[in-house]
Amino acid sequence: MLGPPLAKLFALLRPKDGKDSPLARSFHVLGDQDDGDDPERFEVELLERRLKRALAQQKVADALEDLARHLDDDVLATAEIVIGPGLAALDLARTIARQNATFRAILAPVLDDFRAMTKQARKGKKPEAPKPEQPAPEPI
Repeated sequence: MLGPPLAKLFALLRPKDGKDSPLARSFHVLGDQDDGDDPERFEVELLERRLKRALAQQKVADALEDLARHLDDDVLATAEIVIGPGLAALDLARTIARQNATFRAILAPVLDDFRAMTKQARKGKKPEAPKPEQPAPEPI
């Protein structure tokens, strides 16, 4: 990021005792590009505040990205623990529903959702095209 060199430049251009240095005045030609209040003046103080804000926001964004990565890992690990017994429970629910009409009525919403999810997953998969046969290698 350009943060460190910009911070040094802005520090050099910052007004001293309320006055711009001759060097700082040379940068006033950029006054209409800093999105400040005065198009005739390069507003270093404004740019410094924005730079500090951007750097602080980047730190927060990086921390949130690290947190998101950690949470993603935890989600995968936790889901992995649930999948095995969960699939076994769904399979048992199907077996029970086939054998008992009362339980079938109770389990119907669960099994309907599972069936719809399975159907959607199958629909999303396109059949693989047949692979061309590889020619037999020639004898050496």
